[in-house]
Amino acid sequence: PAQLDTAYVFNSIEEAIQNPEEVYVLDIKVKRGEIPHELFDLPYLHVLEMKRGRITELPEDFVKLTNLVHLDLTNNKLTHFPPVLMDMPQLEELHLGKNDIQRIPEDITRMENLRLLDIWSTQVPRLPLALAEMESLEEVDMRMIEISQEEQDYFIELMPEVQFHFSVPCNCR
Repeated sequence: PAQLDTAYVFNSIEEAIQNPEEVYVLDIKVKRGEIPHELFDLPYLHVLEMKRGRITELPEDFVKLTNLVHLDLTNNKLTHFPPVLMDMPQLEELHLGKNDIQRIPEDITRMENLRLLDIWSTQVPRLPLALAEMESLEEVDMRMIEISQEEQDYFIELMPEVQFHFSVPCNCR
């Protein structure tokens, strides 16, 4: 929505819960990976940034964030793709870079509106073929991941309408 461009950015959950109806953008520091439960009382939250927070998993309550379209979890401690995200079809931008995620699940296709998948500097060596079925997908960032030239060419050929970002290919085999 256009109002997001001019929305006030709340930088603390304490400030946000004072006026929950006015919170569209929240950029908070999460201490020790503990996601504040008050987060789920923000009915109009569209953009949530929780970078460098030592987050290891997302609670099931995330599905309550029905207006969330942009989620940035860059540089946390995630070791797997958070399953709860599959139940959030409204998400358009997902930033999971600099986490130790090993794979992207096949049922990522349930995220029907996903336009941007940012998985730079993760441990994801290949993408599920199902990704090619995602009509909404426009951009995938896979920089800083060791991928051969053959794999890069394969993804580009499989999904010509998607803009890929790769680092220099490796001779990984």
